[in-house]
Amino acid sequence: MSVALWTVQALLALFFLMHALLKFVLPDGLPDTLTWLYDLPRLPSIVIGMLELMAAIGLVLPGVTRIRPRLVPLAAVGLMLTMIGAAISIVHLAGTRRPQTGAPPHASRLQP
Repeated sequence: MSVALWTVQALLALFFLMHALLKFVLPDGLPDTLTWLYDLPRLPSIVIGMLELMAAIGLVLPGVTRIRPRLVPLAAVGLMLTMIGAAISIVHLAGTRRPQTGAPPHASRLQP
């Protein structure tokens, strides 16, 4: 169980770390499924990236260093709140523009 938990924590941390870096750098030529990042204002994008970066560190660091390991569940709750905010943002963006090629299949159902 411990190995499975550490594996899931490491994969989640890596995933959120990569997405945080993507929001900081925002390179040209993103795949069609990520072009919505260009539509976000820069400040909220940076804030989301910071939240994802702190959560990625918080998922792994307290458990590895054994310093306040009770912070790991708090990092997980923070990620959950970030994902709820992301879902709200996607619904809002889907309501303001037509989905482009490569948009998620459910995005067209969100149109009024």
